[in-house]
This record gives sequence, C-alpha cells and structure tokens, in this order.
Amino acid sequence: MKYYIKYFLFFVYIIICFNSYATDIIYFNPYVDMFENYTNSTPLINGTNKWYASNTGCKIQTNICNSGTKAVIIPMDTTLSNKTTAALGQNIKIKFHILPSFYDSTNYPTIETNSSLQFFINSNGYFVVCNKTNWIIVTNFVNGTSAKNIVTQTNSGSFVKIQVYLQYLTHTWKLKAWTNNVYVSDTDFLNFTSNFPSFNGFSVYQGSSTSYIDDVTINIFPVGKYNGLSPEVIQNINGKSF
Repeated sequence: MKYYIKYFLFFVYIIICFNSYATDIIYFNPYVDMFENYTNSTPLINGTNKWYASNTGCKIQTNICNSGTKAVIIPMDTTLSNKTTAALGQNIKIKFHILPSFYDSTNYPTIETNSSLQFFINSNGYFVVCNKTNWIIVTNFVNGTSAKNIVTQTNSGSFVKIQVYLQYLTHTWKLKAWTNNVYVSDTDFLNFTSNFPSFNGFSVYQGSSTSYIDDVTINIFPVGKYNGLSPEVIQNINGKSF
C-alpha cells in the first residue's frame, strides 16, 4: 500500500543475517556517506554504496544540502533504503540530517511488523515513535520538560539532525534530535516492534512531498558508563569516536 500523504517515515527494518562474520562491516569500518564523492545527478539505485532507491529520481543534487555541496533528494512516493549490515547483537548508532516534510493525515500509518523501529514527525512538529505496538507522540523530553515544536524551529532550509540508538541484546531503541543547533526531542529506550537479532539496514519513505537527506553515519556504540557518563554523550574516548 502506498501513502499519498505528506509525511516523513523512517523504518529500520531487519533481515536476519545468516553469516554475521562475513557481513560484520560496521565493527571494523563504520559506514559514512556525506555524498560529496558522487557525480551530480547520480541515482542511488542498484546498490550504489549500499543505497537502493525505488525511484531513479532519488539522486545526488547540489541545490539543497546540510553540509558540503551535495545531498540526496527523495521524491514523492519514494523509498530510499540502505543495506549496511552488522554482526549479531551489536549496538548500532545511526546519525543523519534530513530536511523533512510533516505527516498531515489524521490516520497514522500502519505499524510495520517487519522492522525494529519506526517513527515520523507529525503536522504539529513533534516526533511520533513506535513502542512495539503503539504510536507515542513525544511532547516531553526524558527529563520531563516540554519538547520543542520542530515546525517553529525550522524554516524552508533547516535540516533536522537525528540520532538513533539500537540495542539488539535488549531489543530497545531511543532517539535524539536537533535543528538549528537547538535540542528538540529525545526518548527513553523503547521496545523494538520485532525482536530481530541484528542490523541489516534502514529505509526512509517519502509521501506526497519531497525531502532531502545528508551526512549519514552508521557505527557501533558501547554500553556502560565512563566516569559516570553514558557513552552517547561522549564524543570520543582515547581518540576513538562513537
């Protein structure tokens, strides 16, 4: 079923990896794509640097970018998938910038059972996240204070920075987001929709509008604390970035 409505919907969908040692690329070599090393107008199809778009119009462009001179346009009714993989049980951090459109339908999308996590931004400018079987509107930060309305924080050229953390041993995930250097949203750890054991990529679906994605990074993150600090608030330890 295709949704001809204006929204940004992000799915991390998992396919069980039968040969985790052969596909364990994130542990030794984090995935980074800033889209600067492509020729302009290159379509991200057929596995181009692990990208598989459902539309050849999903391509490199130079008009709207978060950093550098290039980013990817995701046209109306298009899915852009990345099939980066990781070994079983690894904790995965995904970071990217997106210029989103907002969901403006009264009926929320059907929860996809073939995924670990999914979320979108509603027309009021708040993230809506899936906690296994239910959609939850994130109107407060984890500390209880009010989350920021993204609509009032962005303009036509403002990208949203999103970080997603996935813990495969506990089958939980969390989200953090910023725009215009303002911290706008976060969640505590939520339950996976389906308890898949490993990371095999993610997809972004764009409805009846156009969005742009830039500066994608996928790597592992450690569990535990260092001098009382959680690893997601530490940028690097002994020269190693997280």
